[in-house]
Amino acid sequence: MWFGTVRRYPTGWVGYLRTVPHHIAGLGQTFLPTAPADLPPIGIDVVHHTISADVVTNGRPVVLAVRSRCDNTVLAQSTVTAQTWTHVTMAFDLTSPACASGVRLDLQSSNDRSGWAMIDNVADAFSYVGDGNWIDSADPRVQRTGSWATYAGATDVGGNHLVGLAAGANLTVPFTGTRARLLATVDVNLGLADIYVDGVKVGTADFYAPLRQDGVVVYDTGTLPAGNHVFELRTTATKNPKSTSIYTVFDALLLPAEGQ
Repeated sequence: MWFGTVRRYPTGWVGYLRTVPHHIAGLGQTFLPTAPADLPPIGIDVVHHTISADVVTNGRPVVLAVRSRCDNTVLAQSTVTAQTWTHVTMAFDLTSPACASGVRLDLQSSNDRSGWAMIDNVADAFSYVGDGNWIDSADPRVQRTGSWATYAGATDVGGNHLVGLAAGANLTVPFTGTRARLLATVDVNLGLADIYVDGVKVGTADFYAPLRQDGVVVYDTGTLPAGNHVFELRTTATKNPKSTSIYTVFDALLLPAEGQ
């Protein structure tokens, strides 16, 4: 299976570099090598990354590089001399097991002391390849009641996700297996949902986060008896005190391979 997401670090200004010959300036941006802490592994074998950033220089060459935090190996790099803001992308694969410390994004100067560079809008788009299955928001097994809206997203499983707009925006998803994980977006304006399995409330999913992030596992059922089950999300119109609204999100229900 595969699915993807985008993380931004942060949404605004990132950094400035005044060049010193052969100096490496770490920007403090760490990208985890496999599943991030809030996205438990589900039989993941390979992660395809595309790290991107907007960069501008004064015309002197600067190298934007992705390095392993374990052994400082350069995994991808791009030389930039553009004097207007330029979008730079670098793609690479990481195979599990990988360096648990992740990778970092660096700027490295050339021999010229007169150069400078600025960097902004750092993002990491990535997709997972591994074992398992999923049910996305367009699957006919996803049955909705109440007020829902459908939105397209480049990193959504199946290309779309659902947003519950008010209390009573509920959905059910029948599935067969031993575990299910709710994949969604988290953001500053998202609320809480009660989660039921086989008609019994098992917990609450919190969709709030101070920065938007797509492709987050917001609820994990844990191990269930093998067989047929019904996953249910109920929008409650309640929220984290820091959130500005009560919307909920459904991107996909991930069904890990047995034992994952």
